[in-house]
Amino acid sequence: MTLISTFGDGQSVCLISGDTKQVFKLFGKTIKLPDMETKIHRISDNFIAAGGGLNAVYEYVIEELVGLNSNKATEIFIRLNSLAHTIPKEFATLFKIHKEAFFTVQIIGFDLELGSMYSITYNVDDGVEMSIVPSFGIAGSLIAPKDVSKAYERLGDVNGAIRNKNDISTLIEDLINYSMHLQYELMKDYPDDVSNTYCYHVLALVNGEVMHFEGRTEL
Repeated sequence: MTLISTFGDGQSVCLISGDTKQVFKLFGKTIKLPDMETKIHRISDNFIAAGGGLNAVYEYVIEELVGLNSNKATEIFIRLNSLAHTIPKEFATLFKIHKEAFFTVQIIGFDLELGSMYSITYNVDDGVEMSIVPSFGIAGSLIAPKDVSKAYERLGDVNGAIRNKNDISTLIEDLINYSMHLQYELMKDYPDDVSNTYCYHVLALVNGEVMHFEGRTEL
């Protein structure tokens, strides 16, 4: 199980949150592993990433991105595209064994040179996609296993939960509360798949500088 939610206002605040549960299927059987410390990682001063599915692949990608240490969206996109071509070959045996498993990485952050917030997604089925996060509302996305259809229904419209989009501290608080409530509801729906540990990482652009706020709590 990989549960990751991502939100951003396109201008000043973006957030990635997730649980810590590790569950996968092997030859039709569900295997439970010890919870992870976190699924969210700082890959540079201005970008954060989260994801999972196949730990060996995910950790490899994160190591590559941390090593790249880029604050440019296009450089991250190009590196992910390069990895997308080599990973299926390098990890062919792993993908063959875990046919029912999936793998995905979600990245969000600020490219200060281009003056935009970017979202970059990579998974083995759809490849690498990059987009500018729009600034006319709060954009939200969710990563969850294909068999957890309620997860996408639960996402809803985050904009109705925002009290003041122009106040950064209030916006951060509202996004954390919204994503936390989303995980809590999914934990009740899928107690065997979603952990009660909620982790988050926020990036806030304040006076031209990207600030980081991280935390975790038990739901």
